[in-house]
Amino acid sequence: MYTDKLDEYLINCELLRLSDKYDCQSLVQNCLKHIKRTMTLENILEVTYNAFLIDTKELLEASAEFILKNPGQIQKKTIMKLV
Repeated sequence: MYTDKLDEYLINCELLRLSDKYDCQSLVQNCLKHIKRTMTLENILEVTYNAFLIDTKELLEASAEFILKNPGQIQKKTIMKLV
């Protein structure tokens, strides 16, 4: 059972999807907070894709803002990781 205590290295998009699937809102919020804080050029497409999958406006807006602040920096190899 989730107790609001979680090592940050365990927080990722997969955990976000699962916490959303099983309606564990406090864990969803912790995941969102961590993922927004740790967005990088390397993970931004994964973050955006997962934000779309779970339909979270908060993370979609944060990822869009990140992309707009880093125009032209998302490399083709980053995109190919998702394919």
